Amino acid sequence: MTSYCGINCEECEAFIATQNQDNHLKTQVAKRWSALYGRQIKPEEVFCKGCRSKGTQGIYCHTMCPIKPCCRERQIETCAECEKFVCKDLQQVFNFCNDAKKKLMSLKEQSSRSNPDPDNEP
Repeated sequence: MTSYCGINCEECEAFIATQNQDNHLKTQVAKRWSALYGRQIKPEEVFCKGCRSKGTQGIYCHTMCPIKPCCRERQIETCAECEKFVCKDLQQVFNFCNDAKKKLMSLKEQSSRSNPDPDNEP
């Protein structure tokens, strides 16, 4: 499963901790996120079933992530479909997750091949 920003959910510690009900990992993630985002995040707030899933979302996805509401507003599956690709918010994700960048660049390339620009046709 790929998130809006290109992160592979199966490799995300918050997703893994939620799926495995791993409270120790949730505590570790909460500490890292608290330092990274400059606010106190509790282990019980580390909850993720994937940002594109329905239902309850964790603290980051629900209140802190600017990408999820942007993609939903634009009705796109990932940032690779956005006309503003790469925006400043997405660049911040790429700064700590190069795999997300690779994934979205690959999706963008696939989309370009299957939907060529009519203005560039011979």
